[in-house]
Amino acid sequence: MNTPSSITLTTAAQLRTHDTTLAASTAVLAEIKATCAKISPEALCFVAADASVEHEKIFADALAELRDEVLAPLAMLAHLSTELAASFAAAEEALRPTMYAVAVRRLAIDKRLAEIPHSVALKKSAVESAHARYIAAGLRNDEVERLIQPQRDQAEAGIEALDAEEAALRAELDALKRFHTTHNPNDLPEGFEIPAPVETVSFRHAV
Repeated sequence: MNTPSSITLTTAAQLRTHDTTLAASTAVLAEIKATCAKISPEALCFVAADASVEHEKIFADALAELRDEVLAPLAMLAHLSTELAASFAAAEEALRPTMYAVAVRRLAIDKRLAEIPHSVALKKSAVESAHARYIAAGLRNDEVERLIQPQRDQAEAGIEALDAEEAALRAELDALKRFHTTHNPNDLPEGFEIPAPVETVSFRHAV
């Protein structure tokens, strides 16, 4: 059995995030391990001896063929596991700056989302306060409405802008959360800047 080459590393990485697929594979691996643990030397000896007689081979050759037959697919899976682990580690290291940038951006979005309701309340409160001051000064309600209308229009435009900002931030946050799960750069928000790798500079003292 040859090492599969049709599955890209990106696809393999996505499989790691698929709980159902990973759980099923984990169960199969546990079954394979349990079955291997039950194999006894006597059973191997019996099968090899039977093959030796049937095919007129010396026992050592029959046992070696049995070993190769049994181990070949397992060895392929073990080799593939090692290669995937190294690839995943390299990919995660390469993604480290991006993951950090995503975490920083998520914190900034959370902070801004917490500020927006307060900003909306302040704009509404400013209009209400102006209205109350004019009324307290003895102006008629229609006069007050005429005076504060520009401020009300400005407040409503500001609130509309804040609502749009909130919607955009929540959409961006959803994309960042999705990327945090998939590690797929295609899931990053449009325009998100991936930081360039930091070059390490080493210094050596003159001898």
